[in-house]
Amino acid sequence: MDLNEVLSAPLALLITSNVTVFCMNMYVLSTSQNLTESCRTMVTTFALVFEYFMVFGLPAQLLMDEATSTADIIYQECKWYLPSVKPLRSDFLIMIMRSQKKNCIRAANYHIISNQTVLLMLKTAYTFYTFIQNVKM
Repeated sequence: MDLNEVLSAPLALLITSNVTVFCMNMYVLSTSQNLTESCRTMVTTFALVFEYFMVFGLPAQLLMDEATSTADIIYQECKWYLPSVKPLRSDFLIMIMRSQKKNCIRAANYHIISNQTVLLMLKTAYTFYTFIQNVKM
């Protein structure tokens, strides 16, 4: 079973819910008069960003980086051109070909999960927040 088949829908739901929570937290921060509530909201927002980055964004980015560097490592380190390694040459070439295919984890088979996803979520939440502020007035 493909990893994208398993994680696609849950990651899309997680992104959607996190964007909604970020937007609500920004609204609470802008309307709150209580310092304790503001601090609690900021800590919650920071924890969500940190969680998403460390649990999803960073490992997915490392997976993509390692997959793309595999071809370079095989080409530079395995000495596949030596005559003594001739029986393995076709295997090395197959590994190089397969590692050049882009590997990624997707949310809803649409958006690639990476470090930039966290920033995109915050940007989207801020966009919704400004929309709510403009509609409210």
